Amino acid sequence: VILADASSWIEYLHGRFPELGEASAREQVIMHPWVLGEVSLGPLSNRHQTLTEMGTISAAPVIADGLIHQLIEDQSLDGTGIGWVDCQLLASAKAMEVNLWTHDKALKRAWEKVRRSPFDFVAS
Repeated sequence: VILADASSWIEYLHGRFPELGEASAREQVIMHPWVLGEVSLGPLSNRHQTLTEMGTISAAPVIADGLIHQLIEDQSLDGTGIGWVDCQLLASAKAMEVNLWTHDKALKRAWEKVRRSPFDFVAS
């Protein structure tokens, strides 16, 4: 199962990342509500249809702020070039034990670190 960030969805929607569409068609993708929110802020062709379809994808959990702060501290994520939404995706993917797809280099590096870490918590 895959959690894709906004950069992956944007690439897919521009026809440059067909792998995401293929995985979604096989129901191997989950959608974080914050990613859907980020994508909804961009210019979309067939806006209503696109957002409706993306909204039907199974949802990833939103992780409590305290756990995000704990992840940032435990994994030394401060100063790595990622943002708060990125940390939310890292925590959500780690909590669900799914893979995180991104086209963002800083987030890829952070995911490699978090993915292999013993950090463990229960999603809220």
